[in-house]
Amino acid sequence: MSNSAHLLALILAATATMLAQPASQGRDFPVELSGCSEYVGTGPIPHARASQVVPAPFAALNDGSGNATLVVRASQCASVKVENFPAEPGTVAHIGIVIVPPDGTGDINNYTLAYATSNRRLAQRLERAGFTVLTDADLVYEVTPAPPVTSSELYVEVSPESAAGWSITGAVQANAFLTSTPTATINSASAHSISTPGANSPPAR
Repeated sequence: MSNSAHLLALILAATATMLAQPASQGRDFPVELSGCSEYVGTGPIPHARASQVVPAPFAALNDGSGNATLVVRASQCASVKVENFPAEPGTVAHIGIVIVPPDGTGDINNYTLAYATSNRRLAQRLERAGFTVLTDADLVYEVTPAPPVTSSELYVEVSPESAAGWSITGAVQANAFLTSTPTATINSASAHSISTPGANSPPAR
């Protein structure tokens, strides 16, 4: 089993209650995120395994080699504006699987396995819409040293009190791809550490 497949198995064990959640009234609401630095990493997992956790009518996208794609994303934003409330800083982190576009549009469509944010208002509004969200007021997103230097180290840590978390580390170059393989760690009871392939992984920016 590949490293990404191990990562998927650990995520599913840690976030089983975060999969299909019933929708509630008020599902649609406006959110504006601005002044953001973002990291996105991808890695292959067996398509058959991914299909087990992506419910109909959605379908995990087959990359042509029998694999689906696991996506690990994190963003730190200077401004997160939810509905008409005042904007606040916030950090978000997301783990998902690339799916076939339900309506045939979009560059990347993801089915979310886990979603975390430091912004309590965003978390509360998503929960009202029927989604399970990990709230982590101390969610860490660091790029050291900060751009515009040519090479930096990325560190992201999700460590909510109510559930298992995860972390991401990797070397990045400004306006370039990752220069080394990022490492994703699931902070579960068994404390596994798994590396995910760095190909097609844009930098923090």
